Amino acid sequence: MTHDDFIAQIDRFLDGDLDVIEWHEFRDHMNTCRDCSQRLVQRRIELLEDRGILVALLEPQPQRCITAGTLTRWLKGEIPMELSPRVSNHLRNCRYCHDHAAELAARLKKDNYANANR
Repeated sequence: MTHDDFIAQIDRFLDGDLDVIEWHEFRDHMNTCRDCSQRLVQRRIELLEDRGILVALLEPQPQRCITAGTLTRWLKGEIPMELSPRVSNHLRNCRYCHDHAAELAARLKKDNYANANR
């Protein structure tokens, strides 16, 4: 994507209309591009004036990603069986959630090891 493409996505991001991949690419770009992040801040200020404080300050999330709580329950085997394939499929297709699940798994393994050695 070009720099202009990210600028064009600001309103879609703020409205929560980006898919998972677009959302993560957008956030990654905002973390590295000062110009775009300043434009995002300016757009939030405009929204603050137009719509009120809550809308302007909320951080939109991708609609199809899995929450950390769900990932943790999935890793512990605590979610209903009918949801497990859905989580597995999502992790195969979303590198961001896959990486997050790997981090959570490592943390859980470390915590379990620490608890077992007490």
